[in-house]
Amino acid sequence: MARDRLEKDTDYICCEQFTGRAIQGALRLSDDRIEVRLVSFDDFFFIDRDTEHLPLRLEDNSYATMHSAFCGGPGSYSSRTEKTHNQTISANTLTHGPDEWKPDDPIRHVTFELPRAEAFLRYDPKIKELESNSPWSEIDTYAFAVELPELTVRLGYRSTVSMVSERVRVEAPVFVIDFAQPRSIKTYLEDVQTIVRFVSSVLGLTMHPENIRIRRVSDEEMRSSVEKGDFLGDHSVTEMWFSKSHQDDGEARPYRAFVGLFDEEEMRAFRACLRVWIEREPEWARSNALMIECLRLQREISAERMLAACKWLEEVPTAKAVRVTDDSIVKIIVDAALQAADQLGQDRLKARIPQALERLTLESHRERFERLVTKIADRFGPGVVHKDMPDHLIAALRDFRGKVAHGHYEPQDDAESEAFARSIFAVEALCLLLTCFDMPMTANGLEWIRDNPLVEHYRLFSLN
Repeated sequence: MARDRLEKDTDYICCEQFTGRAIQGALRLSDDRIEVRLVSFDDFFFIDRDTEHLPLRLEDNSYATMHSAFCGGPGSYSSRTEKTHNQTISANTLTHGPDEWKPDDPIRHVTFELPRAEAFLRYDPKIKELESNSPWSEIDTYAFAVELPELTVRLGYRSTVSMVSERVRVEAPVFVIDFAQPRSIKTYLEDVQTIVRFVSSVLGLTMHPENIRIRRVSDEEMRSSVEKGDFLGDHSVTEMWFSKSHQDDGEARPYRAFVGLFDEEEMRAFRACLRVWIEREPEWARSNALMIECLRLQREISAERMLAACKWLEEVPTAKAVRVTDDSIVKIIVDAALQAADQLGQDRLKARIPQALERLTLESHRERFERLVTKIADRFGPGVVHKDMPDHLIAALRDFRGKVAHGHYEPQDDAESEAFARSIFAVEALCLLLTCFDMPMTANGLEWIRDNPLVEHYRLFSLN
């Protein structure tokens, strides 16, 4: 019987299915790499670096397929009479299942878990319903569903059934995505990451999807195939794209969340917030990715974290400076400047004058930050920000951004060190609050958001 998934730090005997020669080797997965070492005891072989995917047949007749592969150069060992040839190939993505997974195979169904958020994602009424009913009952096994034109996201629970008592035991929350238009092995992760980033924003910490499983068919098609007896099964996916940090240990603390599955009202708010997050993802994708980078750096005060925070601020769509000067006034000034340049014979300045004056029509840093701070104070309450927050934000952009961007930065004294840290916290808090500004959270959520680590760090540090 084929194994359900591949374990880390274990060698799996395999033979490749690419060259037609079934060259044997050993596949190994670890925390930082997916690697196969192939060995030929006969003739020379070489798998080209342009190989799109590499299928491997394992000894239990399951298939592991390497995607986004990095092919090392050929190697060999010689003795007086014999010679062996070898090659090591690494990959960022590995699928494992009953057959080869090709790059253009459609993904219509994906499931994944977030182990750090298990307690947070437990909706007790649904869990009690599942565990108190027969495993053969036809109750809805999902806590909620968010239906959108391109995809449907559900939260369900992985369960086990006792063979003796036939009782259900819920093991872990599972997110399920069904695609209206199928994704590929290269694109499905974008939708998974959208959900992961949402949960990360709610809890204020980094997390990575685990136990990822993909399927070529929808739930309805799967049930039909099972009835016919020709359903092969799904495929597990191991991804190496995620960068670990020292913040990635330990389970999330639900009390820090501004929305959750604490009761029916909060569950409805959680579902509504997730819908808004997914719908606006095309516009917010870069900003949300930089949020994750800031979360990854939470346990350090560094130049890298300052740069990440400032870049995040630049990408938040609602944090841009707005125009404060009327177009008619701008036109009069531009015309006057162009006329003066013409009179002074400065033709080279004519093309630059409109662009330079355009920047002067926007808010200053102080005007911009005072407007944004007032905006979030009106939404979340005055206790969520500090009265000097605009000064702390200006210091980040005017005093520290340039210093850390142009080489090694070392604070001169304790006062500058504190100002540096306070500026980082201010930028991150502003970005998080603007990111969550339009989330349809409950009245309790508007209070709870001050306990989000990105907000709490600034709020507590500013009390000193």
